[in-house]
This record gives sequence, C-alpha cells and structure tokens, in this order.
Amino acid sequence: MRLTASKCVLISLAVLLPATSLGFTAITLTSQDFESKTQAATGQTTGIWFVLFTSSGEPSLQHLKESWDEAALSQLTESVPVYHAVVDVDQQPHLADRFGVQGLPSFLLFRNRKMYKYNGEDTGAESLTAFAREGYKGTAALEVPKEISPLDIALKRLQGNVPMAVGAAACAFLGVTAAMLWKQGRAEAVVAADKKAQAPKKRTKAS
Repeated sequence: MRLTASKCVLISLAVLLPATSLGFTAITLTSQDFESKTQAATGQTTGIWFVLFTSSGEPSLQHLKESWDEAALSQLTESVPVYHAVVDVDQQPHLADRFGVQGLPSFLLFRNRKMYKYNGEDTGAESLTAFAREGYKGTAALEVPKEISPLDIALKRLQGNVPMAVGAAACAFLGVTAAMLWKQGRAEAVVAADKKAQAPKKRTKAS
C-alpha cells in the first residue's frame, strides 16, 4: 500500500494524540467539542466519524481498546479516512442523552449526513472496519439528533420521573412566591420610609 504524505501525517496525529482516561489513542470527544469536530448535525464536512461510547468505570469494556485503536489506525491509511473517536459516558452524560445511548458499548457511525448504529456482536477491528466501509449500508440511516442544552436535558429527565417533576415544580413555585413577597416587602419599606421623610417635623419648645 502506497502512503502519501497526507496519510503519513494522519497516522502520526493518531499516534501522538493524548490518550483518554480509558487509555485509547483514538480522538477523545466531549460535550464542548463533539459538534465542532464531527459536525455530526451540521453537514459533516470534517469527514467520516466512527464514535465509540464506553465507560471508564466499567472494567469489562477495557478489552475494546486494542481492536478500536487497531481499526482507527488502519482506516486512516485509506483514500477516504474514517476518524475514530471515544466518548466516556461517565464524563459526558449529555452526549449519551443526546444520542440515546442505552447500553454499552455503543458504536455510532456519522457519514453522508446520517447516523448508523453498529449492532454486531463482533467488536474486533476487522468487523468494525467492514461496517464503517460498506456494512453500514445494510442498516437504517438515522437522523442525527441536534445539539441539546443542559436545560432541555433536565426537562427530558423530569418527564420520565413524575415525583421529581412534582418536586421541581413545587420548588419553583416556592421560589417565585418568596421572590414576590421579598419584592413586595421591600416596596412597602420604601414607601414607609418615603412617608416618614415627607412628614412635617414637630417643633420643640425652647427651655
């Protein structure tokens, strides 16, 4: 296989990238830079991205490191590279919520302005590479969820937890009521002070 200068640069970048908390050499993505790097929901002009959602706190998932890194390096040598990335859901719960990640590990491929989920049981480098290249065509092309704000995430979680929603509503009501009472009391104090200032002063008799 002939390596061009651009391919050599890509391979070097992959090797030199700092490891994640999981020890991967694949690119680490966070809530702050996921969209800017992948442009998953905004055109995907930065290339094809294959993202592994995993957990640094789950020992049974650590075996994925070898196959994921192997697939990442092999796909950077292709004429159309596929960038491999890792999301630690323990550190990035917003991204797990955004993409509806339920079980781990989860593999999502972003290409052709769509999202494809790898459901295969084989997590070896060969199977993952085959999916990213051609296998995805046999799966459903999903719409990429738009970025969501922390407020949207909180509201979504409340919808599935009635007691929490009731408690949040009660807290909000008490907060608003307290603020109104404080404002009313402050206004009454200002009026009383103004009346006192305008009241004529009584003259005292000279001794």
